[in-house]
Amino acid sequence: MGYSPPNPGRLHSRWLRVIGASVVFAVLLYLGAVLIANPQATWASISSMPWQTWLLVLLLSLVNYALRFLRWQNYLYRLGHQVPWQRSGLIYLGGFALTTSPGKAGEALRSVYLAADGVPYSRSLAAFFTERLMDTFAMLALACLVLTQFAQHQDLLMMMLLLVVGGLLILRGPHFANFLKHKAETQQSERWKALVNRFGDLFQASQALLAWLPLGSGLVLGLLSWGAEGFGLYLILQALGADIQLYMAVGIYAFGILIGALSFIPGGLGSTEATMATLLVLIGINPAVSVAATLICRVATLWFAVGLGAGSLAVLAAGQSQDR
Repeated sequence: MGYSPPNPGRLHSRWLRVIGASVVFAVLLYLGAVLIANPQATWASISSMPWQTWLLVLLLSLVNYALRFLRWQNYLYRLGHQVPWQRSGLIYLGGFALTTSPGKAGEALRSVYLAADGVPYSRSLAAFFTERLMDTFAMLALACLVLTQFAQHQDLLMMMLLLVVGGLLILRGPHFANFLKHKAETQQSERWKALVNRFGDLFQASQALLAWLPLGSGLVLGLLSWGAEGFGLYLILQALGADIQLYMAVGIYAFGILIGALSFIPGGLGSTEATMATLLVLIGINPAVSVAATLICRVATLWFAVGLGAGSLAVLAAGQSQDR
Protein backbone atom coordinates (compact mmCIF):
# COMPACT_ATOMS: atom_id res chain seq x y z
CA MET A 1 0.00 0.00 0.00
CA GLY A 2 1.26 3.50 -0.82
CA TYR A 3 1.51 6.27 1.66
CA SER A 4 -1.65 8.34 2.04
CA PRO A 5 -0.89 11.80 3.35
CA PRO A 6 -3.02 13.04 6.26
CA ASN A 7 -6.18 14.94 5.50
CA PRO A 8 -5.20 18.65 5.78
CA GLY A 9 -8.50 19.72 7.31
CA ARG A 10 -8.51 16.98 9.93
CA LEU A 11 -4.84 17.53 10.74
CA HIS A 12 -5.39 21.28 11.00
CA SER A 13 -8.29 20.87 13.42
CA ARG A 14 -6.33 18.47 15.64
CA TRP A 15 -3.26 20.63 16.19
CA LEU A 16 -5.38 23.77 16.35
CA ARG A 17 -7.26 22.28 19.33
CA VAL A 18 -3.99 21.39 21.05
CA ILE A 19 -2.54 24.87 20.52
CA GLY A 20 -5.78 26.59 21.52
CA ALA A 21 -6.08 24.63 24.76
CA SER A 22 -2.44 25.23 25.69
CA VAL A 23 -2.72 28.98 24.95
CA VAL A 24 -5.80 29.33 27.17
CA PHE A 25 -4.07 27.38 29.94
CA ALA A 26 -0.91 29.48 29.61
CA VAL A 27 -2.81 32.79 29.71
CA LEU A 28 -4.61 31.74 32.89
CA LEU A 29 -1.39 30.46 34.39
CA TYR A 30 0.57 33.62 33.59
CA LEU A 31 -2.20 35.89 34.86
CA GLY A 32 -2.24 33.87 38.07
CA ALA A 33 1.53 34.24 38.42
CA VAL A 34 1.27 38.01 37.98
CA LEU A 35 -1.51 38.25 40.59
CA ILE A 36 0.37 36.10 43.11
CA ALA A 37 3.55 38.14 42.73
CA ASN A 38 2.84 41.86 42.58
CA PRO A 39 0.52 42.88 39.72
CA GLN A 40 1.59 46.50 39.45
CA ALA A 41 5.33 45.87 39.84
CA THR A 42 5.26 42.86 37.51
CA TRP A 43 3.35 44.69 34.76
CA ALA A 44 5.68 47.66 35.19
CA SER A 45 8.69 45.37 34.67
CA ILE A 46 7.15 43.72 31.62
CA SER A 47 6.24 47.05 30.02
CA SER A 48 9.73 48.44 30.68
CA MET A 49 11.33 45.82 28.43
CA PRO A 50 12.93 47.71 25.48
CA TRP A 51 11.77 46.65 22.03
CA GLN A 52 15.41 46.30 20.97
CA THR A 53 15.91 43.65 23.64
CA TRP A 54 12.74 41.90 22.48
CA LEU A 55 14.15 41.70 18.96
CA LEU A 56 17.52 40.47 20.16
CA VAL A 57 15.97 37.74 22.33
CA LEU A 58 13.74 36.62 19.46
CA LEU A 59 16.82 36.54 17.22
CA LEU A 60 18.57 34.29 19.74
CA SER A 61 15.55 31.98 19.65
CA LEU A 62 15.87 31.83 15.86
CA VAL A 63 19.54 30.91 16.33
CA ASN A 64 18.38 28.06 18.56
CA TYR A 65 15.94 26.77 15.93
CA ALA A 66 18.45 27.14 13.09
CA LEU A 67 21.21 25.21 14.87
CA ARG A 68 18.84 22.42 15.87
CA PHE A 69 17.49 22.22 12.33
CA LEU A 70 21.04 21.93 11.01
CA ARG A 71 21.56 18.98 13.35
CA TRP A 72 18.22 17.47 12.29
CA GLN A 73 19.07 17.75 8.60
CA ASN A 74 22.42 16.10 9.27
CA TYR A 75 20.67 13.24 11.05
CA LEU A 76 18.37 12.64 8.07
CA TYR A 77 21.38 12.72 5.75
CA ARG A 78 23.24 10.17 7.87
CA LEU A 79 20.17 7.95 7.75
CA GLY A 80 20.29 8.07 3.94
CA HIS A 81 17.63 10.69 3.19
CA GLN A 82 18.10 14.04 1.46
CA VAL A 83 14.91 16.00 2.01
CA PRO A 84 14.96 19.45 0.29
CA TRP A 85 15.97 22.13 2.76
CA GLN A 86 12.90 24.31 2.31
CA ARG A 87 10.40 21.49 2.82
CA SER A 88 12.47 19.92 5.58
CA GLY A 89 12.63 23.29 7.34
CA LEU A 90 8.85 23.69 7.22
CA ILE A 91 8.39 20.16 8.57
CA TYR A 92 10.92 20.73 11.33
CA LEU A 93 9.39 24.04 12.39
CA GLY A 94 5.93 22.51 12.10
CA GLY A 95 6.84 20.13 14.90
CA PHE A 96 7.19 23.13 17.22
CA ALA A 97 3.45 23.74 16.94
CA LEU A 98 2.97 20.75 19.24
CA THR A 99 5.80 21.57 21.63
CA THR A 100 3.12 21.97 24.31
CA SER A 101 2.32 18.25 24.11
CA PRO A 102 3.57 16.03 27.00
CA GLY A 103 7.35 15.61 26.76
CA LYS A 104 7.19 17.43 23.40
CA ALA A 105 6.10 14.08 21.95
CA GLY A 106 3.79 15.89 19.53
CA GLU A 107 6.88 17.08 17.67
CA ALA A 108 7.05 13.53 16.30
CA LEU A 109 4.35 14.78 13.90
CA ARG A 110 7.30 15.46 11.60
CA SER A 111 7.37 11.74 10.85
CA VAL A 112 3.92 11.94 9.26
CA TYR A 113 5.08 14.53 6.75
CA LEU A 114 8.50 12.99 6.16
CA ALA A 115 6.86 9.68 5.25
CA ALA A 116 5.60 11.41 2.09
CA ASP A 117 9.26 12.04 1.19
CA GLY A 118 10.16 8.38 1.55
CA VAL A 119 11.55 8.57 5.08
CA PRO A 120 10.38 5.49 7.05
CA TYR A 121 8.83 6.16 10.44
CA SER A 122 11.56 4.15 12.17
CA ARG A 123 14.25 6.50 10.80
CA SER A 124 12.51 9.82 11.38
CA LEU A 125 11.60 8.69 14.91
CA ALA A 126 15.23 7.62 15.40
CA ALA A 127 16.29 11.17 14.48
CA PHE A 128 13.65 12.56 16.85
CA PHE A 129 14.76 10.26 19.67
CA THR A 130 18.45 11.11 19.18
CA GLU A 131 17.64 14.83 19.05
CA ARG A 132 15.81 14.60 22.39
CA LEU A 133 18.73 12.66 23.87
CA MET A 134 21.29 15.25 22.75
CA ASP A 135 19.10 18.08 24.04
CA THR A 136 18.87 16.34 27.42
CA PHE A 137 22.66 16.01 27.55
CA ALA A 138 23.11 19.67 26.62
CA MET A 139 20.57 20.90 29.16
CA LEU A 140 22.11 18.76 31.90
CA ALA A 141 25.53 20.22 31.14
CA LEU A 142 24.19 23.79 31.15
CA ALA A 143 22.11 23.18 34.28
CA CYS A 144 25.28 22.16 36.14
CA LEU A 145 26.25 25.85 36.01
CA VAL A 146 23.84 26.53 38.90
CA LEU A 147 25.51 24.02 41.24
CA THR A 148 27.77 26.71 42.67
CA GLN A 149 24.68 28.39 44.13
CA PHE A 150 22.30 25.45 44.53
CA ALA A 151 24.40 22.53 45.73
CA GLN A 152 21.25 20.88 47.11
CA HIS A 153 20.23 20.00 43.55
CA GLN A 154 23.54 18.30 42.80
CA ASP A 155 22.24 14.80 43.55
CA LEU A 156 19.27 15.26 41.20
CA LEU A 157 21.46 16.46 38.33
CA MET A 158 24.06 13.74 38.87
CA MET A 159 21.35 11.06 38.94
CA MET A 160 19.86 12.37 35.70
CA LEU A 161 23.31 12.50 34.10
CA LEU A 162 24.08 8.91 35.11
CA LEU A 163 20.74 7.71 33.74
CA VAL A 164 21.30 9.44 30.40
CA VAL A 165 24.90 8.23 30.09
CA GLY A 166 23.88 4.70 31.06
CA GLY A 167 21.06 4.71 28.53
CA LEU A 168 23.39 6.05 25.87
CA LEU A 169 25.94 3.27 26.45
CA ILE A 170 23.20 0.66 26.16
CA LEU A 171 21.74 2.15 23.00
CA ARG A 172 25.07 2.70 21.22
CA GLY A 173 25.64 -1.04 20.85
CA PRO A 174 23.60 -3.48 18.75
CA HIS A 175 22.55 -5.65 21.68
CA PHE A 176 19.44 -3.72 22.72
CA ALA A 177 18.02 -3.54 19.19
CA ASN A 178 18.81 -7.23 18.66
CA PHE A 179 17.12 -8.05 21.98
CA LEU A 180 13.94 -6.29 20.85
CA LYS A 181 14.05 -8.07 17.50
CA HIS A 182 14.35 -11.40 19.29
CA LYS A 183 11.50 -10.47 21.63
CA ALA A 184 9.32 -9.59 18.66
CA GLU A 185 9.68 -13.11 17.29
CA THR A 186 8.47 -14.62 20.58
CA GLN A 187 5.26 -12.57 20.75
CA GLN A 188 2.02 -14.46 20.20
CA SER A 189 0.01 -11.37 19.27
CA GLU A 190 0.73 -10.01 15.80
CA ARG A 191 -0.03 -6.51 17.06
CA TRP A 192 2.55 -6.77 19.87
CA LYS A 193 5.00 -8.42 17.52
CA ALA A 194 4.74 -5.53 15.06
CA LEU A 195 5.01 -2.93 17.86
CA VAL A 196 8.13 -4.45 19.44
CA ASN A 197 9.66 -4.93 15.99
CA ARG A 198 9.13 -1.23 15.22
CA PHE A 199 10.95 -0.27 18.41
CA GLY A 200 13.77 -2.58 17.36
CA ASP A 201 13.95 -0.82 13.98
CA LEU A 202 13.96 2.57 15.72
CA PHE A 203 16.88 1.75 18.02
CA GLN A 204 18.72 0.03 15.19
CA ALA A 205 18.47 3.20 13.10
CA SER A 206 19.54 5.32 16.08
CA GLN A 207 22.92 3.57 16.22
CA ALA A 208 24.08 5.41 13.09
CA LEU A 209 23.40 8.71 14.89
CA LEU A 210 25.10 7.67 18.13
CA ALA A 211 28.53 7.04 16.60
CA TRP A 212 31.17 9.33 18.11
CA LEU A 213 31.25 11.95 15.33
CA PRO A 214 27.48 12.65 15.08
CA LEU A 215 27.24 12.26 18.85
CA GLY A 216 29.88 14.93 19.46
CA SER A 217 28.60 17.34 16.83
CA GLY A 218 25.02 16.87 18.02
CA LEU A 219 26.02 17.68 21.59
CA VAL A 220 28.00 20.78 20.57
CA LEU A 221 25.06 22.10 18.52
CA GLY A 222 22.77 21.38 21.46
CA LEU A 223 24.99 23.36 23.83
CA LEU A 224 25.18 26.30 21.42
CA SER A 225 21.47 26.34 20.60
CA TRP A 226 20.16 26.11 24.16
CA GLY A 227 22.94 28.34 25.40
CA ALA A 228 21.66 31.00 23.00
CA GLU A 229 18.24 30.97 24.65
CA GLY A 230 19.86 31.01 28.09
CA PHE A 231 21.76 34.09 26.94
CA GLY A 232 18.37 35.54 26.00
CA LEU A 233 17.20 35.19 29.62
CA TYR A 234 20.38 36.99 30.71
CA LEU A 235 19.65 39.90 28.35
CA ILE A 236 16.07 40.11 29.61
CA LEU A 237 17.21 40.29 33.24
CA GLN A 238 19.82 42.90 32.39
CA ALA A 239 17.20 44.99 30.59
CA LEU A 240 14.93 44.80 33.66
CA GLY A 241 17.74 46.01 35.91
CA ALA A 242 18.55 42.69 37.59
CA ASP A 243 22.13 41.95 38.62
CA ILE A 244 23.00 38.43 37.50
CA GLN A 245 26.00 36.72 35.96
CA LEU A 246 25.71 35.14 32.52
CA TYR A 247 26.56 31.60 33.60
CA MET A 248 23.89 31.72 36.32
CA ALA A 249 21.17 32.92 33.93
CA VAL A 250 22.03 30.16 31.43
CA GLY A 251 22.09 27.54 34.19
CA ILE A 252 18.74 28.63 35.63
CA TYR A 253 17.15 28.59 32.18
CA ALA A 254 18.45 25.07 31.49
CA PHE A 255 17.41 23.79 34.92
CA GLY A 256 13.91 25.19 34.45
CA ILE A 257 13.54 23.50 31.05
CA LEU A 258 14.76 20.20 32.52
CA ILE A 259 12.27 20.30 35.40
CA GLY A 260 9.51 21.14 32.93
CA ALA A 261 10.43 18.11 30.81
CA LEU A 262 10.57 15.82 33.84
CA SER A 263 7.14 16.98 35.00
CA PHE A 264 5.69 15.69 31.70
CA ILE A 265 3.22 18.56 31.81
CA PRO A 266 2.52 19.75 28.24
CA GLY A 267 5.28 22.17 27.34
CA GLY A 268 6.42 22.15 30.96
CA LEU A 269 3.76 24.83 31.50
CA GLY A 270 3.80 25.94 35.10
CA SER A 271 6.67 23.74 36.26
CA THR A 272 9.28 25.44 34.06
CA GLU A 273 8.09 28.95 34.91
CA ALA A 274 7.84 28.19 38.63
CA THR A 275 11.35 26.70 38.71
CA MET A 276 12.95 29.60 36.85
CA ALA A 277 11.18 32.30 38.87
CA THR A 278 11.90 30.55 42.18
CA LEU A 279 15.61 30.14 41.44
CA LEU A 280 15.85 33.80 40.39
CA VAL A 281 14.25 34.87 43.67
CA LEU A 282 16.59 32.60 45.63
CA ILE A 283 19.66 34.35 44.21
CA GLY A 284 18.29 37.70 45.33
CA ILE A 285 16.35 39.05 42.36
CA ASN A 286 13.14 40.94 43.10
CA PRO A 287 10.09 38.60 42.85
CA ALA A 288 8.21 40.89 40.45
CA VAL A 289 11.26 41.14 38.17
CA SER A 290 11.79 37.36 38.41
CA VAL A 291 8.22 36.63 37.32
CA ALA A 292 8.34 39.27 34.58
CA ALA A 293 11.65 37.98 33.20
CA THR A 294 10.41 34.40 33.26
CA LEU A 295 7.19 35.23 31.40
CA ILE A 296 9.00 37.33 28.80
CA CYS A 297 11.53 34.55 28.29
CA ARG A 298 8.82 31.93 27.79
CA VAL A 299 6.94 34.10 25.31
CA ALA A 300 10.14 34.71 23.34
CA THR A 301 11.17 31.05 23.34
CA LEU A 302 8.31 28.57 23.83
CA TRP A 303 5.44 30.59 22.38
CA PHE A 304 7.49 32.11 19.59
CA ALA A 305 8.33 28.53 18.53
CA VAL A 306 4.68 27.46 18.75
CA GLY A 307 3.67 30.42 16.57
CA LEU A 308 6.30 29.63 13.93
CA GLY A 309 5.27 25.99 14.04
CA ALA A 310 1.60 26.77 13.54
CA GLY A 311 2.44 28.94 10.53
CA SER A 312 4.64 26.21 9.06
CA LEU A 313 1.94 23.56 9.47
CA ALA A 314 -0.54 25.88 7.79
CA VAL A 315 1.82 26.21 4.78
CA LEU A 316 2.29 22.42 4.64
CA ALA A 317 -1.45 21.82 4.85
CA ALA A 318 -2.10 24.37 2.09
CA GLY A 319 0.51 22.68 -0.08
CA GLN A 320 -1.11 19.28 0.41
CA SER A 321 -4.53 20.71 -0.45
CA GLN A 322 -3.16 22.03 -3.75
CA ASP A 323 -1.62 18.65 -4.56
CA ARG A 324 -4.90 16.81 -4.19
